[in-house]
Amino acid sequence: MPVNHSARLEKVENIIRLINRMAGSTEGVSINDIMVEYKVCRRTAERMMNIIRALYSAQLEEVDNGENYKSYRLQELYRQGPIKLAPEEISCLSQAIKLAHRGKREELADELQHLEYRIKSFCKEKDKYNVENIAEMEDISMSAGPKYIINQEILADLRNAITNWNEVIITYKLRANGETKHFRIQPYGILYGSRPYLVAYYETDKDYRYFCLSNIIAIELTDIKFSRNEKFSLQKYAEQSFGSFQEKPYNVIWKVNKNRADDAEHYLFHPTQTIEKQKDGSLIVRFTAGGLKEMCWHLFTWEGDIEILEPQVLKETMCDLLNKAKNML
Repeated sequence: MPVNHSARLEKVENIIRLINRMAGSTEGVSINDIMVEYKVCRRTAERMMNIIRALYSAQLEEVDNGENYKSYRLQELYRQGPIKLAPEEISCLSQAIKLAHRGKREELADELQHLEYRIKSFCKEKDKYNVENIAEMEDISMSAGPKYIINQEILADLRNAITNWNEVIITYKLRANGETKHFRIQPYGILYGSRPYLVAYYETDKDYRYFCLSNIIAIELTDIKFSRNEKFSLQKYAEQSFGSFQEKPYNVIWKVNKNRADDAEHYLFHPTQTIEKQKDGSLIVRFTAGGLKEMCWHLFTWEGDIEILEPQVLKETMCDLLNKAKNML
């Protein structure tokens, strides 16, 4: 019977992650915590805890959590080396984890969480408590929106292809009609926003284009290497649009009501923006970008305090969306 090396490696990785978590925890880790985090049954969770107990019997400590179940942590497993990290610095990871969750980037949140456990495992108990106290005093407001499910195996293959400059063949579900189509593409990078996108060069169109990550059903890695265009900048490509829609860029001019001028003066609408304060207290905002629909969606949040001056097509797009919304009432 063949040996499943991949499954064995995953078990070892889980034990290492569990050690880091228990070393970086003050509240301790319970059997239920292990079952939830590693998606294992109770028997497997107990077996994992027994491995920790056998390896670190001297450092294993039961935590009094006031509950009817037991939690454990590893005391002083590692000691902080010559590089000292302040609790305020480490607590930034907690904020980054919250931001990743708010942005529906669960894979990033998971990686950041394990990084936090590893760093905290080097801290003394007093510093761990300070980190957790700081994290509890700060939070990030929840923003509503859809959560796009990304296949982690597909994401891993894409990252591998991007790093090694390999062409890939993706099976893609078209948003227009729901049909699937195969694309041979050269992946350049991933953009995260309201919806995560892969940016890739499509030889058939002789141009770069977006592919929604959640619409990629399958991926085939090829051995074909491509020569990456060193002049291509993912950041500059993203700046051509307002949001994630790539379309013809327009010279956009907005006028912000004086009642909201203070807010808008400290607001980044677009990386290419310029702001001019007017004598009446209002602001004129100028930038160049495509993505008219996303501009309109954003303008809704300002509740009429931003007037569209240019281009005319943006005004028409806004009127069209308003009429559609009105017809739904």
